[in-house]
Amino acid sequence: MRKIVFAAMAVSALCCMGASYQAAAQGAGQDGEPKFTLPHITVAGSSFIEVKPDVATLYLGVVNEKSTAAAAASENAKGATAAIAMLKDLGIEPKDIKTTSLTISPVFVQDRDPKTSVTKRTLTGYSASNSIEVRIRDIDKAGVVASRVVEAGANNFRGIVFSVSDRDAREDNLRAQAVREAMRRAALYSSGASMKLGRLLAINPDTTPDDNGASLARSAATTSNTIVVPVEPGVVRIDVRVSATWELVPQ
Repeated sequence: MRKIVFAAMAVSALCCMGASYQAAAQGAGQDGEPKFTLPHITVAGSSFIEVKPDVATLYLGVVNEKSTAAAAASENAKGATAAIAMLKDLGIEPKDIKTTSLTISPVFVQDRDPKTSVTKRTLTGYSASNSIEVRIRDIDKAGVVASRVVEAGANNFRGIVFSVSDRDAREDNLRAQAVREAMRRAALYSSGASMKLGRLLAINPDTTPDDNGASLARSAATTSNTIVVPVEPGVVRIDVRVSATWELVPQ
């Protein structure tokens, strides 16, 4: 006699990210997904919230071009040092300042001879780039910090990302809500077919990448003495989606 094994699941376990619970499956298809031979229904459920962000992350850097690699590196180091010093003066903790890339690369100019169609590359100098990621925990200071660090020498300001510090806890609540929404929809469909829900066979979280709860605002640096970087954080939307499968039994 074929044995059917299924595990008891606590309600809190339904909220675990990346979990997939399956029971009463009669094997798996070629794509690895469970294949059910008994009457069943699979329904998607989702839940979301919109919250005010409480963390801002600046993406900026210093880029310089000089005739030699040594000169480019030296000039770049001065600008990056000044920018980091300004960040610390503004109260940003060292753990929230991270260098994400540091490069020195040759710069070429290409000239094409119209007669021979031969392209000639000429070395004109070297470019040094230092990229910095800065986390600001007092979001109201984001605009001021951005303005001051650009003035200090960060001439490559790539934008601000707003996020939520307690995202994981908020997602846990949304996961439970998403499962309940999937169950509500499944019950409606099964009722319309004169059936009712039986055993829960599987829960699969939607692992489609999203924006990770971040919103991006970009601003361009100006050449004036007073640089104004307006910052409006707005809200961050956090979405959770799941699909769940139930056995269908007669009413």
